[in-house]
Amino acid sequence: MRVPNYPSVFVHHWLIYSNRFGLWKVATENAADVVYQAIKTGYRLFDGAFGKPLLLLQPNFCSATLSSEKDYGNEKEAGLGVKRAIEEGIVKREDLVIVSKLWCTFHEKERVEPIVRRQLEWWGIEYVLLLNPFL
Repeated sequence: MRVPNYPSVFVHHWLIYSNRFGLWKVATENAADVVYQAIKTGYRLFDGAFGKPLLLLQPNFCSATLSSEKDYGNEKEAGLGVKRAIEEGIVKREDLVIVSKLWCTFHEKERVEPIVRRQLEWWGIEYVLLLNPFL
């Protein structure tokens, strides 16, 4: 599916829309409704990340200190919005692109698979486009 009047590019067989919906500061309390309404509005790409306390990145991008602020942490709730839209026939799963990221502090081989499996469970989906913004 292509959203009219928005340029898009193909990346690894994924159609990536230029109008993506970021989940960085969406509150968990209303994330399901926010995502559902975004899908109804026409958004098809949702950009999230493994939710942990905010990492204040240092210049080398892999040194981090924890902050008391919360970033992301809304994947389960966002998944409920996706599920509702699919169940109501507004969209099919294959029409959506769900993007996630793992910060440098989660790159150890033994940590990646369990985190991704947890994310898939939270979102209620079988696959995700996983990005690493700090390679």
